[in-house]
Amino acid sequence: MQFFLYNNTFYHHNEMSIGPFDRGFTLGDGIFETLKITNSMPELWEHHIRRLKQGCKIMHLDCPQDLYEHALSLIEKNNVHSAILKIIISRQSLHRGLAINAYPEVNITMTLSPLPKPPLLIKAHISTIKRNETSPLSRIKSLNYGDNILAFQRALDAGYDDALMVNTQNQPCCFTIGNIVIETQEGDLLTPPFDTGCLDGTFLKTIPKLIYKNFTLKQAVKIWRSNSISGLCEVKLDLINACPIK
Repeated sequence: MQFFLYNNTFYHHNEMSIGPFDRGFTLGDGIFETLKITNSMPELWEHHIRRLKQGCKIMHLDCPQDLYEHALSLIEKNNVHSAILKIIISRQSLHRGLAINAYPEVNITMTLSPLPKPPLLIKAHISTIKRNETSPLSRIKSLNYGDNILAFQRALDAGYDDALMVNTQNQPCCFTIGNIVIETQEGDLLTPPFDTGCLDGTFLKTIPKLIYKNFTLKQAVKIWRSNSISGLCEVKLDLINACPIK
């Protein structure tokens, strides 16, 4: 995977391309999507692109129409059959400042990374870093990913593989790198609704009879982490040192 795409031009990985005033770099002003590539084709493209467009709308970014063609060209250029494709849309800029009206242009970056094997079992605890369900950024793949990064690293430092994040109301919301799915004693499959501050998970669309509903962790007889790279992975959740959960 020697090449990446930047504004529809191929570059080698050791070449510099991003400008010093790109607002994705300086302010986290942008969004991204990560997709699984199998048999040299992106999986769940329609779901990912719908979420990408929604994120662009919220952030007042232009979403190009030719992303699929360029993704295929990058896959072909690198001659890969399985990989992780990352699409980044960031706002162009010429100088510093917060106002966005003067910067309608965007930069498009596409990269490919090796596809890891999905874990057999994820050990997780509950993070003390909470998901802010009042922020519009909580429901898009914003480049402002600091909370998730810190929660994930603290989990690793404590000997876990991931962390479950609750929102400001202490409702179960998401993992740092995926959605939550639980099975209840009645056999129902539940995942939190979007107003809890979680992402509209793309892999969730593939789970039959999934119900979007608030729940308590006491209802869970089984817990999974869901994302488009690893699919559904079973979670062993440590509740000993958890913050209070409703």
